[in-house]
Amino acid sequence: MRCGPGLLLLLLVSLTAAAAPYSGVFEGVSTRSLALDASGVVAEVQVAVGDRVTEGEVLLELESNAERLEMQRRRLQWEDRSELAALERQVEVRRERYGILERLHEEGRAVSREQLLTAELELVSAETAREQARLRESREALEYQLAEAAYESRQLRTPIAGIVARIERKPGEWLSTGEGALEVVDLSALVLRVNVPEGMVRGLRHGETMPLTLSDGRTAEAVLTRIAPVADAATGLVELRFRLDNTNLGARPGMEGQVNLGATL
Repeated sequence: MRCGPGLLLLLLVSLTAAAAPYSGVFEGVSTRSLALDASGVVAEVQVAVGDRVTEGEVLLELESNAERLEMQRRRLQWEDRSELAALERQVEVRRERYGILERLHEEGRAVSREQLLTAELELVSAETAREQARLRESREALEYQLAEAAYESRQLRTPIAGIVARIERKPGEWLSTGEGALEVVDLSALVLRVNVPEGMVRGLRHGETMPLTLSDGRTAEAVLTRIAPVADAATGLVELRFRLDNTNLGARPGMEGQVNLGATL
C-alpha cells in the first residue's frame, strides 16, 4: 500500500510530536505561610530567602528576655528538692519515734497514752506537710511548662522541610499575633506542569507513572496527578501535572524538567 505525500507528512508530524519531550518548571507541592501565637518585636531572623530548612528549625525569634528569665526562674523552683527531701526525712524520723513509743506503751513502760497520741499527731502533721510539698512540686512543674511554652511561642519553627520563599519581617519590626512572617515551600514533593497538544492526552490516565528528566540529567519516576478538562482557548494546549517524590532527590523549585509522552504511547 502506497501513501500519498500529505499522509506521509501527517504521519511524520505525529511521530515527531509523540517523540518530543515536553518541558516545564518544577514547583513546590505547597507553600506554608508561618505565623506565631504571640506578638512582639522581631529580635532575629535566622534564615534568608532561598535557604533550605529542616522540620522544627527556628527561623525567627521575637524579643523574649522576660520570658526566658521567667522560664529559668520556674525551672530553678521546680528543680529545688531540698524542702521535700527534708520533709521525707522528718516523716521517717517521726514514724520511727512513734513506733518506739507504741512498743514501750504496749509493754507497760513509762509511756503514757497522751505521749503516744502526741507522737501520732506529729507523724500525721509531717506526712501532711510532705504531701503538700509534693503538690507544690507538681504545681511548680506545671508552671515551668507554662513558662517554657510562653518562651517557645516566641520562636517561629517550621513544621516542614523546605525552602524559604519569602520573609515578611526584619529585626526591629513589630509582628502581630497570627500575622504571616515567612513562607516556606514544601520540598517533600515537587510538581511539574507541562502543556501538550490535545492529541497527546488521549490514552493518558490519572495515577499513571512516567519517567521525568531533570535539568541536571537525573531521571526519576513521577505520577500524573491532573489532566486539564479543557484545552487552553488561545493555544489549544492541555495542561498536565506530574507529582515527583523529592524525599531523596534534593531537587529545588525552579529547576526544569522534561517528560517524554511518546515513550508511553
